[in-house]
Amino acid sequence: MNKNKKNDNIKSDSFEDHLMIVQQYIEKLGDENITLHQSMEFYKEGMQTLKKAQKMLEDAKIRCQELKAQFDEQVDKKEV
Repeated sequence: MNKNKKNDNIKSDSFEDHLMIVQQYIEKLGDENITLHQSMEFYKEGMQTLKKAQKMLEDAKIRCQELKAQFDEQVDKKEV
């Protein structure tokens, strides 16, 4: 399997970069000339990348909830 594609060198952990990598795997999976083994590797790597992106979303949701709770607490203190 040839791994000189741009996504193999991306070291960033941004959500957007993960989505870009997944999109590249989807494009690779659409190639009629890849082998079954390559397809399975692309699928596996794509799913691992999606899992990382999902974790980022979950972490962001938790952080937003924490920030909202802090904000609500500050507003409640000001109203007293």
